[in-house]
Amino acid sequence: MKVLVVEDDPDLREIYSAVIDRLGGEAVPAESVKQAYEILESRKDLNIGLVDFFVPGFVQGFARGRGPLATKLKEIPNFCFAFVSGSATLTEEEAKLNGACCLVAKPVTSGELETVLRTMYERSQAH
Repeated sequence: MKVLVVEDDPDLREIYSAVIDRLGGEAVPAESVKQAYEILESRKDLNIGLVDFFVPGFVQGFARGRGPLATKLKEIPNFCFAFVSGSATLTEEEAKLNGACCLVAKPVTSGELETVLRTMYERSQAH
């Protein structure tokens, strides 16, 4: 399991990475939209992602599935990603319409995150 973690909060990036490490996976952190895009351009071995919907620059570029990162996330074969958000305005339906496998609500427990990661990994391997 190789996981792109797009999160501007360094504490949350560290927490998510620790959960991924505990599952035997590799966390590949990105603190910005630009860094995430560059990682996706250079790493072809990533199979799942956790994407903070409100990381600066992302919402504007992702609205209705537009923007370079939005396009890149949807182009990768068998790549499954979840939006992570503390906002009550983002719904599971909207997340899926924008290409995500699911929506993870903040705050999220490590147990919930492990379940989501395992489910996304299984989905990415099933194709």
